[in-house]
Amino acid sequence: GESLATAARTLLHLSVAALSDDDQVAAKAALVRVINEAFARAEPSFSSRDGESDEANESIESNETIESSDECDALLLTLTLCAIAAKPLDGSNDEYKSHSRVLAMDLIRQLLEGPV
Repeated sequence: GESLATAARTLLHLSVAALSDDDQVAAKAALVRVINEAFARAEPSFSSRDGESDEANESIESNETIESSDECDALLLTLTLCAIAAKPLDGSNDEYKSHSRVLAMDLIRQLLEGPV
């Protein structure tokens, strides 16, 4: 849960702020792998809902329950990326915040398109 979100934030930080390009690439690759693994573990839970009725899907959409810890992990990673992408720049020209937001938005885009 929360440890996974912290790990994702740390990997994102390293992929933006590491001093060497090799370290940045390695951190981003590790982050992508963490995201892929979390969504791969949650995928069976998501797939089992495909055949459910519209009534069941409405209760899921109303945020009634999340059935597994795998689903929670995938949701938490998504929310973490969204929080980073939505952080305001406060009018400053902070290069770290800009790069973090761009990377988070790119990962969200890739999630929406399919496996990262």
